[in-house]
Amino acid sequence: MKKESAQSVIGIGLILNNYGQILIDQRKPDKVMGGMWEFPGGKKEEGESVENTVIREIEEELAIKVQVQEKLIEFDYAYKDKNIHFVVYFCKLVDGKPIPLESIQVKWVHPNDLAEYEFPPANKSIIAKLKDYLISDK
Repeated sequence: MKKESAQSVIGIGLILNNYGQILIDQRKPDKVMGGMWEFPGGKKEEGESVENTVIREIEEELAIKVQVQEKLIEFDYAYKDKNIHFVVYFCKLVDGKPIPLESIQVKWVHPNDLAEYEFPPANKSIIAKLKDYLISDK
């Protein structure tokens, strides 16, 4: 049996505000999939919980503090050169105003308007699950 290469784990935070808008940020042009939009988060480090990854990455990317809440979805996505395991949580903004430290810009958008923004392919699963969740939560 062939041993699989180590899989990257990415923790993502979905931050909703009191107006029902979600926070997205636009990748810098020199990054992988530059110019595309994403939900804040990043790669889990050795020995770190995914929840702590989300908190750390969002603070590093956007200079805000969040509290991790319930998990929305967890899935694997295969890119040509690597497999990634995504773990997506709802987060509550507890301190600060988002500043694009690691991105071009940040925006609060209504979930129904996410289709107007170009996201990496793996994000389609997150967006679909988010919309299902918001519809069933009404």
